[in-house]
Amino acid sequence: MQFNQVKSCFLSAALIAMTMPAFGQAPDKLPDPQDQPQAHQPEAQQPQTQSPSTETSTGSSEQSFQGKISGSQGGYVLKDSSGVTYQLDDQKKAKDFEGQNVKVTGTLDASTKMIRVSSISPAS
Repeated sequence: MQFNQVKSCFLSAALIAMTMPAFGQAPDKLPDPQDQPQAHQPEAQQPQTQSPSTETSTGSSEQSFQGKISGSQGGYVLKDSSGVTYQLDDQKKAKDFEGQNVKVTGTLDASTKMIRVSSISPAS
């Protein structure tokens, strides 16, 4: 009789595990280790691997782009000296520099050629 109880528990656990994905709780999804609190270690044992100044929350680093701001199809873009055109996410900042050579600092989304603008200043 004890074997039947163990078998019944095992089958119940298997059934629950199989139905969890239907409720958005897939058993193969583990918590993100970055969300887990880490044990404190002395500073001497932790090597620094990243520069704190240019990393964003998405892991992309800020870059500087130089070119000319121009109007294009109802918006403003940055066109560099090689002819590459970048979309700018901050149209208000770009408007103030229309027709000027500028330095744009921001994060590039290479797939869309969109720069998430941090700052725009006259080119030096």
